[in-house]
Amino acid sequence: MNEKEFQAILIEERDLLLERMTADLKYPMAITTWDINNGHCDEFVEAVLHRGDVPDLWDVTSDWDKCEADHIFLKWNEKFYDAECIEGVEDYHDLPIFKNQGKTREEVLNERNQSIL
Repeated sequence: MNEKEFQAILIEERDLLLERMTADLKYPMAITTWDINNGHCDEFVEAVLHRGDVPDLWDVTSDWDKCEADHIFLKWNEKFYDAECIEGVEDYHDLPIFKNQGKTREEVLNERNQSIL
């Protein structure tokens, strides 16, 4: 499996989870990848792991005591991935959930909208 194939799996599972969450009536707002990473990261990782070629799974809360985020993500071919970071990063600290620690959902989404403009 090459990186493009792995990223295609991540995209497919991310989009399926976004669809399921959007259809769930308990969410009154538009669902984003931020929402997956802040409460549903385990569902995303489990879906990817059930797809075949299994990457290493990292559980931040058990591996890095200094980390404040309760987040699981994937490590594959020396890069780290989650629902917000399909392209992967070489240092898990560069995942958006860690860079955005201490910010509210609204702050993060507003920053994203500003960067798109």
